[in-house]
Amino acid sequence: MLARYLNDAGYFEPHRERPRGRTILAGGWRAPPEFPTISAEKWAEAHFEEAERVALTAVRVFEDGDRQALLAEALTTLGVAQARAGRGDEARQSFARAGEVAEAAGDRVGAGLAALTLAEELGAHLSHAELSDAFARAHEPLSDTRNPETLMRLTACARRALESSMASQVEGGGGTP
Repeated sequence: MLARYLNDAGYFEPHRERPRGRTILAGGWRAPPEFPTISAEKWAEAHFEEAERVALTAVRVFEDGDRQALLAEALTTLGVAQARAGRGDEARQSFARAGEVAEAAGDRVGAGLAALTLAEELGAHLSHAELSDAFARAHEPLSDTRNPETLMRLTACARRALESSMASQVEGGGGTP
């Protein structure tokens, strides 16, 4: 829910350049056509900071309540914002906490989504063992879903874990698998 709102508002799309003279959904701000464009990097940085701020606010709200599944979702969204802002260690902590909170709340799907999102966002920075573990934690609760988007994400994660395994075998002297 929160992640979808932030994504729809363009917070997680650093490749999108700020349009000239068009309304920005995230804040309803209208830039005049003569307003100079800022670099995509600065634009993305500002979006990630704002997305993190919104996600942190949601985390604080849900921490004080009994809606633990929503807290897990907010923590997962926070992890995405942190990962995309280049703060992998903080993102790992947020994803781990999201999984723990979801499991404690009995939300196995939420825990699986937290693990899957960890693999997607930080996969390039995870060891083979970490990536395989994230996939295993995501696979069990998500493999029976009928949501095609989730299945595609899970399949892509499996592919990354397999590629990571093959690369680690080649690097470890195990030869070509």
